[in-house]
Amino acid sequence: MSSLPAPATGSVTSAHWITLLDGTVRGTKERKSFKRHMVSKFTLGKIPWENMGIIVAPGAPKNAFPEFREWLVARGGHAIEVDPLLCEGGNKEKYKYQFTKLKVWSLPYDVIVYTDLDTLVTGDISKLWSSCISGVHMCGVEEEWQLPGEHYFNGGMFVARPNDFFYQEIINGYEKWDGWRGLCEQEFLNRYLKPERIGTLDGKYNVMSFSSNRKQLFLDAKLIHYDMIEIDGLYHKTTIEERDYVHAMIDRVKKFGERYPNPKIK
Repeated sequence: MSSLPAPATGSVTSAHWITLLDGTVRGTKERKSFKRHMVSKFTLGKIPWENMGIIVAPGAPKNAFPEFREWLVARGGHAIEVDPLLCEGGNKEKYKYQFTKLKVWSLPYDVIVYTDLDTLVTGDISKLWSSCISGVHMCGVEEEWQLPGEHYFNGGMFVARPNDFFYQEIINGYEKWDGWRGLCEQEFLNRYLKPERIGTLDGKYNVMSFSSNRKQLFLDAKLIHYDMIEIDGLYHKTTIEERDYVHAMIDRVKKFGERYPNPKIK
């Protein structure tokens, strides 16, 4: 493997908070999730609309989801079309375009904070990028199921430092990857990059409701990676207090979001 230039350090002149909008997003449920996610980033995450973006993988028709793009652009955000990278053999149909996340390393920004649509921002993440250590092109939050001494990062939120050389490296790796693809880009990045090439972020930036070994409380989270069925069912050590807190945060975001129209499904 050829040596790569060290990631840039020091001041950041252009930071962007990016979400993947792919060909599996459809319907009223996804419309609500999209708006909730974006509004939570703006009102609780303290991210200006003009620093938000979506990468659009046109796996559906070329003009897929114009209502989502138009909604964000009308607020001042950005819709960035990229060619999709497919995940054949993923655990779920919705994972089909997950490898498209690799495209963030090709975008023209100093640093990117990537977040999945099934995350709710509950605190200020405007300086999250500065928590990523120098010398790496990616930082993330470790999942809590691994054995002592093991490291495995969740792909639902991560900090990326775009770099042409690094991007070409991971694309070459993706094209040759013959490992398990059940979790697509998450599995690939963890196995291909190895732990020493991924910086670790504080767990409060990706508190996972689906983790049976969760130690971080929702009440202390800056971002909750959630499934309401699990939260309402009090699965994985979720307490009544935590459940009520998540609902209160959702209600707060919903109330603030009333000043904006809902994306109209066309």
